[in-house]
Amino acid sequence: MKCINCINTFCASLPSEISEEMCRVAVHSKHNAKEFFVKSVGPNGYLYILSLGTVIPYRLASNGNEIGVDCLHAGSILGLCDFLNGNADQITVYAKTNIELCAISVIKFDRLRSRCPAINDSIIKMLGVRLKHSYIKLGYTLGDSIEKMLYQLDELFEQQDVSINFTHDELALLTGMNRVTVSRVIESLKQRNIIKPLGRGRFVYINSLDQEFGGPSFKKINRKESLTLVLK
Repeated sequence: MKCINCINTFCASLPSEISEEMCRVAVHSKHNAKEFFVKSVGPNGYLYILSLGTVIPYRLASNGNEIGVDCLHAGSILGLCDFLNGNADQITVYAKTNIELCAISVIKFDRLRSRCPAINDSIIKMLGVRLKHSYIKLGYTLGDSIEKMLYQLDELFEQQDVSINFTHDELALLTGMNRVTVSRVIESLKQRNIIKPLGRGRFVYINSLDQEFGGPSFKKINRKESLTLVLK
């Protein structure tokens, strides 16, 4: 029987005895919503399995702006790329919601990985999804602010489906813009009828990235549910 703490997609994909052992050797911690924190990763550090909640890891761009690397949900592993590359580093993270982390030393994780091929299979799938998103995101990073925002909205709807709830500051972090630019882009999206205001910060998302620019879109366009964006 699986440990009750191992309910995220990563741990759920592993044999029961491995996920239970992983839970026993892990150090569990919690962070509050809207909290910024730093974690050490790499050969002598830890890997952090996100067991609950949503986070945005971020880095400094060449222009000095903070830019979110991705929006990660339960089942994601923080520090995975540094672990595989053998880099000692620190990652800076913004907790969008209340979160729970399972910290596992790299040495213990490597031992478990050598015993359980399913861990490697899950890592490959996880990296494949991230690589796909990073490759497409790179193209829109070079575009204008509207393209960047539409790309990010499409990706967020693909991850969270019918409704997403974000602040202007969180969208600024994910797109590498400042808060003022985000507000201007949202206003432009309203004028172009890409989003339709419902009042109290709620919008219906009408046109997607592929409809507006002929580019790829991650979300399912043809469905009955309204796609709702909530801004605070």
